[in-house]
Amino acid sequence: MGALIEFHMAGAFAAVLDQALAMERTGLRHPMHAVLLAESALRCDDDAAFQRALDLIDLIRAADEEAARIMTDFTHEVMMPQVAQTFAAGQRDIVLGYLAIARRVLPELASVFGTTIAVEKPHPNIIALEMPPIGKALIRRRAMFFMRKFYFGSDSREHDFAARMSAGIARGGWDCVSLDPTFIGREWVSRTGGHLFELVQDGDIDVVIIDFCGLVLAPSALIDFINLCRRFRPQMRIVLIHFDPWQKQTWTTTAMLGAQADLVWSHFPSQDIWQAPGLSGQVSFAPFPVGIGLEEFPSIPRRPINVFQGAVETYNASRAFWLASLEKSGSPIQVRLTGHGDDGKPPLDSYRDYLRGFLDCQCLVNFSMRQDGSRIITGRTFEAIHAGTCLIQEQADDVEYYFRPGEHFLSFSTLTELQDLLVYVAENPGYAAQIARQGQSYFRDRYDDSLLVAHLEQRLFGAPLSATGAS
Repeated sequence: MGALIEFHMAGAFAAVLDQALAMERTGLRHPMHAVLLAESALRCDDDAAFQRALDLIDLIRAADEEAARIMTDFTHEVMMPQVAQTFAAGQRDIVLGYLAIARRVLPELASVFGTTIAVEKPHPNIIALEMPPIGKALIRRRAMFFMRKFYFGSDSREHDFAARMSAGIARGGWDCVSLDPTFIGREWVSRTGGHLFELVQDGDIDVVIIDFCGLVLAPSALIDFINLCRRFRPQMRIVLIHFDPWQKQTWTTTAMLGAQADLVWSHFPSQDIWQAPGLSGQVSFAPFPVGIGLEEFPSIPRRPINVFQGAVETYNASRAFWLASLEKSGSPIQVRLTGHGDDGKPPLDSYRDYLRGFLDCQCLVNFSMRQDGSRIITGRTFEAIHAGTCLIQEQADDVEYYFRPGEHFLSFSTLTELQDLLVYVAENPGYAAQIARQGQSYFRDRYDDSLLVAHLEQRLFGAPLSATGAS
């Protein structure tokens, strides 16, 4: 097995195949061997060995639960990154070969791309955001947002969310300054809680919003910062914003810091982390501001086309399976791939260009699955509906806390369902337009930037703070 893994790490698929076949002839039944045999046979175009490997995968999974778990972890962590790279290289047949392997190994793909019929689940109740009483004037407060500066390290483009958040909060009636306190230019610098406190103590700051999982910063620095704020600026509210609570490795930090903040802001109501001691009543389930109003764009004719606009990366490699399968079936969809490389533009201009792509299409397809099989809500879910596009969304429980499928957007769970939807909306553009209008109207009435800021006002300042600082 050691030699097999070394060959694989070197990308020597022919050597992997030779070694794996020799091991298979000895009667070896190892889960990693079976997956590597399948992948190397695929990459070497050996159909007989590929089918033999698929049969071996099925045999091992059925016989041994622990072996199945090893195979699942290995596929997630080692094989799926190859899928995104293969898709980027334009090798669609190999992508579909990877799908033939993955849907045997990963249960979350078996129901999507197999013959299993999706089970209809009850829809959760729509979340009602707290708002100030009617007639109460919104106080013009000052917010500071500590937000990660880059998408994937200092070589990638600057994250647009700091600029979007500041613009959205401003549209809602507050002032907001955004910065990453751990970077000077593209150089990372170490920061303590005292350094962070220096940034807020001289300004008339009412609210500090912290991207606590995105900053390259020790949790102890944030604890020290919160303690300093409580001691010297007790009137200031502290909000922790969590973009990805589905990542379970963040839960310990979330529970530890969240209990000390005034509010944790996230848009993932279904996650178990919110039941942790100290977080009860601390969490606001609300979207994040878009930051750009449609009035900023010239009138753009909307065409009756279906579009996927987004990236295919290691952490969402299942998108490659969807897109390659749709392409093979001839489904009516246009693919607009995006990325996170530095485009030389200010972040808000980059985001404006991205959002503009939603305005010329009737329907926008959005996928939700991540590398570990989680189905999550993404920013594109809200952005598409805000833009007046008919959202065609891969089922994710969190989406249905905000919008009703069949009324505000269209939902699918399997490849067959998506193929049928794409054909139907292409043949019935009036239906897609109606869903888009209903969704956009609902968004404006519930989740416009001004309403989100009013919601924060109510949660943070609508009642006196308790002794622990929680509202």
